[in-house]
Amino acid sequence: MQFYGSPLSPPLFSIPGFNNTIALQSGPPLNANIDYTNQTWRGFTSIFVAGGQLLKSSMQVAVNPVTNEQVTVGNDWTMAFVSVRLSKIISTIPYPTFAGLLDVTTGKLVASSDPSINLLTSDGNGILQLGNVNSTFAQDLANYFASSFQSTATMSQILDFVQNVDQSGKEKIYVNRNINGVNWLLELKVMPLLGQRFIFAVFINIDFVQADIKASGEKTGFMMLGIILAFLILGGLFSWTIAFQLGLVAKQIELLKQLKFSEVLDKEDGIKGRSFIFELADLQQGFFEMTTTFAKCLKTNANVRAGGTLPRSDQVKSETVGINYA
Repeated sequence: MQFYGSPLSPPLFSIPGFNNTIALQSGPPLNANIDYTNQTWRGFTSIFVAGGQLLKSSMQVAVNPVTNEQVTVGNDWTMAFVSVRLSKIISTIPYPTFAGLLDVTTGKLVASSDPSINLLTSDGNGILQLGNVNSTFAQDLANYFASSFQSTATMSQILDFVQNVDQSGKEKIYVNRNINGVNWLLELKVMPLLGQRFIFAVFINIDFVQADIKASGEKTGFMMLGIILAFLILGGLFSWTIAFQLGLVAKQIELLKQLKFSEVLDKEDGIKGRSFIFELADLQQGFFEMTTTFAKCLKTNANVRAGGTLPRSDQVKSETVGINYA
């Protein structure tokens, strides 16, 4: 095999001595199944291990338009990249969460949100069986498939699960799981990615979620109680203020009815205790003007009557009316 061209950037890691020509043959181990008769063929290999890394190759047949020479080009995808992306996504979720990708064709865990989990065998040349991964979540997944399906092998159990999902038409399946006394909600979804199907498994701690919801509910309840109390206090103050101003105006109107101007008026500022409520202040002013006009009429009438020939008894009555014209 000959390689042409120059890389755009240095590789993330190198695999000295690795020959990927085996990926170009049909069938196992990498199942590229390249169709050399199709000049536009493209596809992916299965996930494989090389240089201590989980890889998946993208392959494509290409033809040189000048020489008509047919070549196969490709690039390798690291499943570690998928794990990093999962880890970053899970880090944004405020609850304890774990996510992983299961390869449907092998029944093995090939990516997870926990970068500390080792997915390879001790010699670094293979992928661990799901139940052998040192992770409580991976082992619980294996237990779930084993208890839910009659097949003896994990790979067969996963294939049965995928078949059930396809037949049911469900997009996602939710299962309640208890791991070491903690309640978790397991979400399972069959999804295509990089030319093959995976099971996307997500565990979320529902005990933590429920505790957070309860705490948030209590906090919200106290906030609502505080808001209600604040409105009640403000409403009470408003009612008292209005009642006080109405009482002040009513008292002044009563004094003006009795023509006791000195108790209502101020020589410099006019009406004493003018209400700061515009409507009530306008009522005060209007009633005061009406009363003073009426008082002036009474005074004029009294002067006219005092200047005439009134009976003595009427004069006495006029003098003893007791109106305060101050």
